[in-house]
Amino acid sequence: NQLKDIVNNNSAQNISIEIIQKVIAEEYQISISELKGKKRETKVAIPRHIAVYIARKITENSLTEIGNEFGGRDHTTIMHSYELIADKIKVDQNFNSKIQLLIKQIKEYNFRQPDRYPRNMQRDIWMLGDSICQKINPEFTAKIGY
Repeated sequence: NQLKDIVNNNSAQNISIEIIQKVIAEEYQISISELKGKKRETKVAIPRHIAVYIARKITENSLTEIGNEFGGRDHTTIMHSYELIADKIKVDQNFNSKIQLLIKQIKEYNFRQPDRYPRNMQRDIWMLGDSICQKINPEFTAKIGY
């Protein structure tokens, strides 16, 4: 629970738009350049809208900053993408669940990136993780040398 709190409290400020783009592009089997590009076909546009929505939701970037990371799009285009997905979430529970799952995947991906946290925080997280492992299964941790 302590580890979860550390991650949740610090992950939003450390999540980059680049990570969001990587996870969304992988999930929808498109390239990052397509995600940033000008194509308007559904196969690309929907994942782009989703990535923009998530970027606005879980980062502290401005609409202009998000637009710059998505091929130099205008802030009003970013606002439109955000509203499009926000409206769909309100009426489609399955879609909402999908978005929440993607956000979770992005946070987990971000957490696995060692350079996303300051070195002292990495140490604290790993020490806390070790402590939790020892409490959960002391016999196992003794076998593996903890």
